[in-house]
Amino acid sequence: MLVTERPLEALKPYLGNPRKNAGAVAAVAESIRRFGFRQPLVVDGDGVIVCGHTRFEAAKSLKMTTVPCVSAEDLSPEAIRAYRLLDNKLHEKSSWDYDALALELSDLDYDFSAFDVSFEPPPSFLDDETNGGGSSSSSEPTLGGADAIPSVFELVVKCGDEEEQRALFERLVSEGYNVRLCNLKGDA
Repeated sequence: MLVTERPLEALKPYLGNPRKNAGAVAAVAESIRRFGFRQPLVVDGDGVIVCGHTRFEAAKSLKMTTVPCVSAEDLSPEAIRAYRLLDNKLHEKSSWDYDALALELSDLDYDFSAFDVSFEPPPSFLDDETNGGGSSSSSEPTLGGADAIPSVFELVVKCGDEEEQRALFERLVSEGYNVRLCNLKGDA
């Protein structure tokens, strides 16, 4: 994959883009400002944007003159249209592991407020007994500041071997605890 810098003025948004990006431009601009331009735009042979309309608008708002681009000249016009749609749609098939997210946020001292994002699980997640059994009405501070998720309390138990781990897991499940198996390397 060849990434080249192209002048913003040489790039053109795709006029038929069905994605409404305006609400994300400021947050993406802030991300570019803080972390740099880490994901190139994809453009066709005529400089029309295939993927990256929000990054393009964010770069304009930052008064950038060039942006990194990858060419999709090898794709047919139909493939470009399909790729454009799928690039914007496929992320909806993924979801969050809120236990792993809580661990990531627990010792991360970072202010996410400029990005206008929330890391809170949706109410349907909190109401599902298999995912923690309801939301807490506690006024205690939660992980991650203003964009926090509900407090998560975990207990890590070191087992001598996999058989002992399995037996303890089954016992705790039978006693009604919400338990998950994990393998940690080292002294974690």
